Amino acid sequence: MPHEHVPRVLYEHPIVEYIPLAVMTLRSGPLPSEPRSGPLSPPFALHALKTAHDWERTASEFPFAFGDLREPPPPDLPAAERRTLHFLALGFEVTAAIYRDRKASLVASHLGPRYHLFALPRIFFYKPRVDFIAYDALGRQVAGVRAVDVGPRYRRHPVPPAQRKRRGPGSTR
Repeated sequence: MPHEHVPRVLYEHPIVEYIPLAVMTLRSGPLPSEPRSGPLSPPFALHALKTAHDWERTASEFPFAFGDLREPPPPDLPAAERRTLHFLALGFEVTAAIYRDRKASLVASHLGPRYHLFALPRIFFYKPRVDFIAYDALGRQVAGVRAVDVGPRYRRHPVPPAQRKRRGPGSTR
């Protein structure tokens, strides 16, 4: 069964090949107004907040979107151990997401002068780099960020080759 909030047009492959992702909203709302020109209306944009530097730079550029969330995820955790990926969407809100291979499709809704600070679970990504593309309900691309480093495929360190059990002719299980 397809994810109920994902338009059918976003499924380029058989539906069973997609992993639905939970979108966790941290903050969202209308963009603030400029004193003279009314509400800000930037072009649609999607910012990946991969590192503490990305978080701080984006928070200083768009302080209204972060409010009291000035702190990035704990810096002592390596990227591979953080459980979520954070993003800032400008001009839309993300209501649903699906993932397959090297691409995560995000459903953009409430198009207009809005912002949305959200997180996606990292555990389902099985490729080290993923493109995050936002689409409207008709399947038109709204914004995207390419080759986001989501961390290594394995959550734990893989077993080094020297420590692996060898199975070959004559070996017993």
